Amino acid sequence: MTEYTISTDNTYYFEGTGRHTIARDTYGGLHVVYAKGTSYRSQIFYAKSIDNGVTWENTQLTNISDGDQLRPSIVVDSNNVIHVVWLFSEYMESETIYQICYMKYLSSWSDISYFTSDDWNNYFSNNNVDIAIDSFNNLHLVWDGEEYNVSEDKWYYYIRYKKFDTDWGDTQNIVSVASVHQTNPTIAIDSNDVLHIVWFNNGNFDTPSQLHYINYNSEWSSIEEITDTEDIFYFSGNTLLIVDKNNYLHFSFSGIHAGYYSNRSQVFYITRTTSWQSLQILTTSSSQNSTFYSMAVDENNYIYLFYLSKNHYYSTPRYVDYKIYISSWGNAQHLFQEQGEEDNIRLIWANFPVINGTNINRPKMKYVLIYNKTNSLVFYYPTDFEWNSILTLAIKTINGLPIANIKTINGLPRASMKTFNGLS
Repeated sequence: MTEYTISTDNTYYFEGTGRHTIARDTYGGLHVVYAKGTSYRSQIFYAKSIDNGVTWENTQLTNISDGDQLRPSIVVDSNNVIHVVWLFSEYMESETIYQICYMKYLSSWSDISYFTSDDWNNYFSNNNVDIAIDSFNNLHLVWDGEEYNVSEDKWYYYIRYKKFDTDWGDTQNIVSVASVHQTNPTIAIDSNDVLHIVWFNNGNFDTPSQLHYINYNSEWSSIEEITDTEDIFYFSGNTLLIVDKNNYLHFSFSGIHAGYYSNRSQVFYITRTTSWQSLQILTTSSSQNSTFYSMAVDENNYIYLFYLSKNHYYSTPRYVDYKIYISSWGNAQHLFQEQGEEDNIRLIWANFPVINGTNINRPKMKYVLIYNKTNSLVFYYPTDFEWNSILTLAIKTINGLPIANIKTINGLPRASMKTFNGLS
């Protein structure tokens, strides 16, 4: 294995992160966003590496004293414009209120855009934001937003959507079912630019949670209930939807299942091929709580799924575990052989950009991830990890000849070269 420190600071602690916290640009540069804070306030930070993660340059993006900045996510488009979205939280009117914030980097960082300031002023909260980018560099945001139901005199969470093409469009309520909370949406875009969104309908200890699904392909589809179970009474932790090379969907989360030690959290998984398949329970421990972290796919179309396995009553044993799906799910493996405090595992994955037929955020083999441990944020990849080559993406010609026609450069095989004149 290989790991390098992105950031370390004994005066700060690292916060929980969004679903997509690491991205790669068309030159092979790596980009990371994270939140860290003191006992006073949490802020958003950005880190960049141009040497495959060996060294990192860190920049603080926010310095806001009247609220915490939390759960950032990042995407980088095919023009290498960096887009960051996160939550701004503040304790107001006896509860924590969240709103959605956004920044981008072209030649410098933009000002912060506040997408839900009207809700904020009315003490309505917006939470659980996810971001995806399509082949045209359009951005797509989903989150759950709070609205007041007059007839019931109650607040409910609905699923909201916002798109950027040439500018940010209006916010839409794409799911607004009265009297039921709609929460934790996650979005993925397939190779045909079809949008896919999965979320939870309700979900507490009194009413079973169900998974719902909608897609957009020139228009919004009807809502599909993809689970119909009386057994899942609570969900927790992170959720994530990804797309593989066949445009099959993969969704995972952690929750409590009445049939498997009803006070233990387990990891769940469901896939959509031509239709949604049966929900699977990937962990069934009687003594461990399993909390889903992240998931990704490589060029072999292998799925890698990471989660925390921790004793229900004690601090140990505690392991970061993962499973690999090839033709079926394999056995659980420890990421680290020794127990530690590693947390908030996030893998690199995005279906776009695709440059010259190559997905630059999908590794050729295995996975790459970041995690935080005590006062450090760490970049990690296994020994047999391999990136998709992007030499032909950054350099089109050398001395007027197409790069594909050149076998050697300065006597060295072209395929063995990592950089040429500073370009990857």
